[in-house]
Amino acid sequence: MTIKTYKYSLLIFLLLFSGCTKFDYTEDENSRQHINSYLTLEQAVTGAYAKFAAIFADELWRNSYLLQGMLADDYDLYSGWSCSGEDCVPYIYEGYGFQTFDDNGDTVYLAEGCYRRYHEGEEVMVGQSYLEFMNDAYRDLYKAITSQNFILCQFEDRAISNDAFNELLGEVYYMRAYSYFRLARLFGQIPLIIDADVDYQVHRASFEEIYRQIESDVLQAIRLLPVTTFTARIPYITPCRGSAKAMLAEVYLTMGGYPVHDEEKYALAAHYASEVIDSAAIYGFGLLEDYANLTDWKYGLHKEMVSIVQYKSDFNWDMVTSEYFPAFQTNELSLFYRDAITEVKFYNDYPASYRKNCTYNRAHDINITWDSTILVYPVETTSCYRILLMNSTKFDYEAFLDNTEEYYIYILRYSHTLLTYAEASARSGNLDEMSYEAINMIRRRANKQPVTSPSPYDLTEDLTPEQFIDSVVWERAWELTGEPESRWFDLLRLGMIDNLDELRDPHEAPPPYEGILIGEYFFPIPNEDVYLNPNLLTE
Repeated sequence: MTIKTYKYSLLIFLLLFSGCTKFDYTEDENSRQHINSYLTLEQAVTGAYAKFAAIFADELWRNSYLLQGMLADDYDLYSGWSCSGEDCVPYIYEGYGFQTFDDNGDTVYLAEGCYRRYHEGEEVMVGQSYLEFMNDAYRDLYKAITSQNFILCQFEDRAISNDAFNELLGEVYYMRAYSYFRLARLFGQIPLIIDADVDYQVHRASFEEIYRQIESDVLQAIRLLPVTTFTARIPYITPCRGSAKAMLAEVYLTMGGYPVHDEEKYALAAHYASEVIDSAAIYGFGLLEDYANLTDWKYGLHKEMVSIVQYKSDFNWDMVTSEYFPAFQTNELSLFYRDAITEVKFYNDYPASYRKNCTYNRAHDINITWDSTILVYPVETTSCYRILLMNSTKFDYEAFLDNTEEYYIYILRYSHTLLTYAEASARSGNLDEMSYEAINMIRRRANKQPVTSPSPYDLTEDLTPEQFIDSVVWERAWELTGEPESRWFDLLRLGMIDNLDELRDPHEAPPPYEGILIGEYFFPIPNEDVYLNPNLLTE
């Protein structure tokens, strides 16, 4: 777990329209301009996107969403130092949390000098540090919702016949639905605010109320958004009707499990996922043939992007100090704070495949030296490695430094929808040929086979529904590790968080849950918010 405070400037810049001025929101009521034209609505939506983007990556963290899912069994963030001015404190782990391999290089294990364990007596510090980050995540989500509410409240009683207006509003409904969807899975029963007023007496909403609102917003997005990713306001970047249907399938899949437990929603999840799959060519969706292209930012925008957020780097040389530097990793440079390492058992249980090789980057544990030209040199290579998630370390170093780097974070990929259909159809008693084909397409690509042709890696159709579902759940874990729709959310809805001790290597220390999670596996609402509104206290 690496809660870092390195000084780093990453200006979240949404590539909407090059001539648009970013419309931002502050506590100053004068900044909330009245929306009276398409231009002012477009500016407001641009500002809303900036706040929406901040829930995945902020000015300090290129991929802050990783910390929100790191309590699961698939990855962790390795140790280091947290510095504020001249005051530095060690992170969570003793040593550097590196691992080593067996003789044939296939299995990772914890060797002496490479092991990880928590410093004795520092659990409280760790928990507090992590909660501070989660407090920021909570506030970032509500900042996004505030900007979304401000737009939508101005159109509550206005009938709009202009398609361009409606499509913009559809984007806002889509953002608000996802914002609340993420909030509910991280913080549980949260206050449900859908107007622009500040209410310090609001109570926590029930899960049924929260998910009813999410469902309503996504259905509005489906009604208002343009049909295809080609006709979206910004092709591949802003959502389309297919994006909203794919998100609704994810929402219904979640509602079938914990904490809502409405198993009738599995059939709806399968229905909306099948609509996306059946109309994939119309919507502009599909699987990339080569898994490696998913983490190659130079590959560009592509058909697997059902929903993304796009960013642009803003590097400031004045912010570079000895507390902030790139790390040497095999043949490329990347930034320390972005590194996510695999959990040992998850890595060893992950079947050997082309996808696994693309997912992880083996990087030597080395000592580095620093100089003012941002050059680092390997001084000593050890037998210890960091097994890094490639999607968190792939980095266009030169483009970053000259402020031309553009990158994106996946919210939903087409593979999500295929796997959601496979699982939801089986859970709703409709395991069929399409269910098998959906997961087998993923398995074929994982092994670098043609995605639409039968292969030796296909699941055979003699599995029981329970065996099939278990296969899909693990395929989701391997296919989507390290992405915003994380393994943690699957463990939550499936009631598997209590099984985490069994899912981890017994020699690898788990995160210190005590003081972090409350009640039924949710993070607490920040104390400052509870102080302002005691109605938010957990009953």
